[in-house]
Amino acid sequence: MKYIFYIILFSFIQINAQIFEREISTIDFFKNNKLLENIFYGGVNNPEFQFIDINGDTNSDLFILSSDGTFISYINDNNNLLYNDNYFSELKISNWFFFVDIDNDDDYDCFTGAENNQLSYWENIGDKFNPNFRLQLEPVLDDNNEPIFSESVSNPVFVDIDNDNDFDLISGNQAGTVTFYENIGTADSFLFKFITNNWNDILIVGTKQNQIQKHGASSLEFGDIDSDNDFDILWGDFFSNSLYFLENEGTPENPDLNLKSNIFPVNSDSINTPGFNMPRLFDINKDGTLELFVSVLYEASIDETIIYYERIDSNPLSGYKLLTKDFLYSLDIGSKSIPAFVDIDADGDKDLFIGSEKNPNGTLYFFENEGDNFSPEFIFKDSLFSNIQSSLSIAPAFVDIDFDGDYDLLIGRFLGEIDIYINEGTNQSYSFSQPNTLKDDLGNNIKFSNFVRPVLIDIDNDDDLDLVLGGFNGRLQLYRNNGSKFNYSFQKDDTYFEEIDVGEQSAPAFSDIDNDGELELLIGNRDGDLKLFKKENGNYVLKDEKFLSNFGGDSFPSLVDIDSDGDEDLFIGNIKGGIYFYRNKLITKVEYSNSINHKNEVGISNYPNPFNNSTIINLQLEKSGMYNLAVYNILGERLKTIYDGFIEAGVKSFYFAPSEISSGNYFIVLLNHNQQLFVHPVIYLK
Repeated sequence: MKYIFYIILFSFIQINAQIFEREISTIDFFKNNKLLENIFYGGVNNPEFQFIDINGDTNSDLFILSSDGTFISYINDNNNLLYNDNYFSELKISNWFFFVDIDNDDDYDCFTGAENNQLSYWENIGDKFNPNFRLQLEPVLDDNNEPIFSESVSNPVFVDIDNDNDFDLISGNQAGTVTFYENIGTADSFLFKFITNNWNDILIVGTKQNQIQKHGASSLEFGDIDSDNDFDILWGDFFSNSLYFLENEGTPENPDLNLKSNIFPVNSDSINTPGFNMPRLFDINKDGTLELFVSVLYEASIDETIIYYERIDSNPLSGYKLLTKDFLYSLDIGSKSIPAFVDIDADGDKDLFIGSEKNPNGTLYFFENEGDNFSPEFIFKDSLFSNIQSSLSIAPAFVDIDFDGDYDLLIGRFLGEIDIYINEGTNQSYSFSQPNTLKDDLGNNIKFSNFVRPVLIDIDNDDDLDLVLGGFNGRLQLYRNNGSKFNYSFQKDDTYFEEIDVGEQSAPAFSDIDNDGELELLIGNRDGDLKLFKKENGNYVLKDEKFLSNFGGDSFPSLVDIDSDGDEDLFIGNIKGGIYFYRNKLITKVEYSNSINHKNEVGISNYPNPFNNSTIINLQLEKSGMYNLAVYNILGERLKTIYDGFIEAGVKSFYFAPSEISSGNYFIVLLNHNQQLFVHPVIYLK
């Protein structure tokens, strides 16, 4: 006889994105024995950035625009930069941005790019403590009512270059020259006048290593580097691996800029990156000198975020020392992070692997969980796990494909094929074979779209794992397993997912999000959205076009019960190389019977019951597989994991002796690989 028991007090009737709540730093990650900061901020790519005090507390805050259009802020709290996703939701940033007090009212306004290389102006109508931005001009016009232009691929600067107490506009050009708009208005009311496209006769011709001289996009920064009370220039060029230093040999009123070095700083710490470096000078430690910060705008797949140099002496060429290549020091593997969770060492908790995109070879990052299944703690172990790499990008999927009790590995490759690595070790000590290309039932290489992402799931409930592929074409491809769970044989099925098309870069993930016994389908895409599909009459139907969104580009979902509370939490990789984390707050109900559960697949009993000191829990399983056995209280809180791993079909017994719980009613909960719950009530008498 079946009964309904509410593990928690209420249940949701419909799936809603609000069951997932974003968290930033609630799970600890360590790298080189140092705690990472702002863990789940999502990453940055080609960060264009600026330090300002946006809230009037005299501390330097940080704003970053990534190449996928994501605009984020870090608010300085007692010298700790804390990620904040609530600042300036009204601001629409495009191509570049620059904060400046253009109207002399003691708060920061903002200029940013607009269509056709024009500008838009957002006035701060709040104050320096509580900023509030409103679009005032788009496009911004000059004194002749003509649109002001600044190339979208370059980063302009607003600076008082003629020492008349207002801010002028200076922008680099792809020709290697500089455009100058003089502010002929006042400090309170700006008005720009076009002066020249060849300001100061500057001509920068970039030269990367082993390349001919070329003109390119630029990123300029002005600062008094030589301490003579006028503005010098640091110039990042598209075709330069370092920075150019132009010294102002004129006066504050009449600048005379001359190239002094094509590398910077001129010492053993010289900047040397793939190219197009963006410099910023800012006194972050309030010591009266300008520190140097540099980001890389050319290559998106590097691990470093912002490079930080300390000013160590007054020499304008050599007086900077490299402190770190990763100022943000957070979870960011470069580009196209594809997370996968698996208990690779059979210690009862989920470890984290992240596939990456890199030039020339994508690799697999490994973070070992050295916490437990309630309170995970991840330690960075390797950026080249098991020496696994593939051209440009890899997408990992761990699965026991040969049903021998340990996890094997599938790697989706850039060109659409899949490598399979068989685990020839054990569930506690992995050892992966050399890769073979995954084949179908006809012996042909399985190949889908570029950037293929494999997922294995029992799509047809026949007790073996089928293969679902996402890829660049935005569609899904099913290969049904017509073999067995011991010997797979994948047969192509072109009809099952034929109605699904999410645009570009489909990334599927399956989970019973609402605990209704059916697997929902989440698909990430090129636009950075997550689309929700539910099963109706055996087929998946779109239910929510933007179940969750605003992840920038190329969202890659992965669902796992990271806190062992009985529901799956959501981790989302993306093109920026970081991870977004959403904890599942779903309140749900489950069914139980006092012996045999769903479809007679599982029998759970214990003796004695009620029990005093200890009890024996007996499982009768019709199917071998991966199982999690745990004890819950009546509030649905997991108290103890008894076992997590592979169990053979048949009868299996487990000893349970509670030590720190009070007398009362509890529940033995078994979770299988399809996320089905089997529940058995017990009574503990202390």
